[in-house]
Amino acid sequence: MHRSLLLVLLAACASDAPNQLVDHDVGIACIDPDAEADQPLEILIMETCFSGSTQDMEASCSVGVDLGVHDVNVASTYAYTVPDEQTDDCNDVQVRCTTTEALPAGSYTLIYGTQTLSFAVPRSEPGASPVCTGD
Repeated sequence: MHRSLLLVLLAACASDAPNQLVDHDVGIACIDPDAEADQPLEILIMETCFSGSTQDMEASCSVGVDLGVHDVNVASTYAYTVPDEQTDDCNDVQVRCTTTEALPAGSYTLIYGTQTLSFAVPRSEPGASPVCTGD
């Protein structure tokens, strides 16, 4: 009995296990530079500094549209594990999501966490750079 208790205590004190983390709505959200009226809208979420030692990265996003007030609400989740010792490098992680419905021409507000971005559909400059929160 004492031997099994000792093994349980040793296992509980081991520091080799990676830490599992979940982040929500980190990074920036960008609007497709070629957004057209009456088409679904593609949104790119980018987080620019995950350590190269990050493991088991799972990134996802969801988007909802309220056409009554022209809001596009985006949420993202990054689930990952990090070892106790991490590398100092930064790696980009990107995830894309698309509205399930077409957006009619008009002015909209993208809401991503605490960030907002005003944009128009269609974009007035096809082929232009993406418009992102934080710009």
